Amino acid sequence: MWKNVAEPLTVDRICNALNCRRRTLTYAFKEVLGVGPMAHFKVCRLNAVYFRLHSLAHRNARIYDLAAEFGFWHQGHFCADYKAMFGETPSQTLQALQNGQRVYQH
Repeated sequence: MWKNVAEPLTVDRICNALNCRRRTLTYAFKEVLGVGPMAHFKVCRLNAVYFRLHSLAHRNARIYDLAAEFGFWHQGHFCADYKAMFGETPSQTLQALQNGQRVYQH
């Protein structure tokens, strides 16, 4: 999943790559990680945006351009998911970075 974090990914594509059935994949993810494969992939993509915001090369980038790069097309949903995961909005993360503060929370 990390290898394809910026690619559109489906359960069927994962199953084909692993040569397994959808149900097998779902059960395995839930047993090991406690969530289904697509929920886990969303966490991977949110982390990718978070780390990209922290990279020096992207501090002046637009947040939603970075979000779209990782498949988040709905700004409201992206912002809510980001805040639920990191405890702050993406703009708060970016503002803290631009002010020279380190906000590594996870």
